[in-house]
Amino acid sequence: RSPLGPMEAIRATGLLAGIALTLLFLVVVPLAAGATLAQEVHENTLAPLTGSPLEPWQLAVGLAAGPYVACAILAVPQVLLVAGTVAVAGHPLSALGFALVTAVGSLLLTVLAQHAALSIGRRWSPAVAAVPLLGLSTVAWIVGAVIGVELRSQSLGLVALCPPGGALHLL
Repeated sequence: RSPLGPMEAIRATGLLAGIALTLLFLVVVPLAAGATLAQEVHENTLAPLTGSPLEPWQLAVGLAAGPYVACAILAVPQVLLVAGTVAVAGHPLSALGFALVTAVGSLLLTVLAQHAALSIGRRWSPAVAAVPLLGLSTVAWIVGAVIGVELRSQSLGLVALCPPGGALHLL
């Protein structure tokens, strides 16, 4: 027998699906976007595109779109689980806040990863650039998990410093 009742089991399922979503969008997407840009910069394959009418921000958005689409496909089951648990167990405002904080945090971390990859990728290979990006994004997620669990109303400003903290706090 499970020590959890039916409602607690449903909430635990939603919690695990939400944790998987934060890992996908706050660790995997920034890492993949940064590694992609590092590879393009290292191999100098962006040079032909800089002479086109595309602006630099359009190139950055285009390079980040691939990891977002791939992770969005992987995230569909988790999104359905979270939506189902919210429908059954309640707390729709927390779920909406979780979705917004995760989306904005993912965009912020993706831009930061691309910026780091732009400077790292000129000097080292994409594999060497991906290792520090993986380390930093994983540490940021772990620190965010600790902050999210221990977040008090007096220290809500920490969410701005570590986006995974806000997302995990709202779970």
